[in-house]
Amino acid sequence: MCPHTPLKDFYTDEELKTIKEKWLEEKKRIDEECKGFYPRDLDQEYKRHLSNKRLQKLFGHAAYLMRGLREGDIFIYPNEEGIINKVYWEVLKNGYFTASKTYEKKISNWLANAVKRQTYRRYRK
Repeated sequence: MCPHTPLKDFYTDEELKTIKEKWLEEKKRIDEECKGFYPRDLDQEYKRHLSNKRLQKLFGHAAYLMRGLREGDIFIYPNEEGIINKVYWEVLKNGYFTASKTYEKKISNWLANAVKRQTYRRYRK
């Protein structure tokens, strides 16, 4: 059996700094290249250029739910609206949500359940 290094629970300060610098460069480039795109297409481009799969998953769920909030055809619990807004805008601003990887994973799973709830409501009929 091959031993593996355990997952660190937090990003280091250097990791956060490099993620943010890289993200700001990528975001600036995307904004210049994708002028006039629909918000959904911009979100897809942003998602593709995030630094790791966990952040891509988290942002993808937040973007889907944010789009549903804007259009008004979504069912969420009262405390989820604040979480969705916070995740969406923090990732757009910094390129990451929080320094804690475990908290990012927890919130990502929570938002995944909210997305699953929307799909169930749509196809239940």
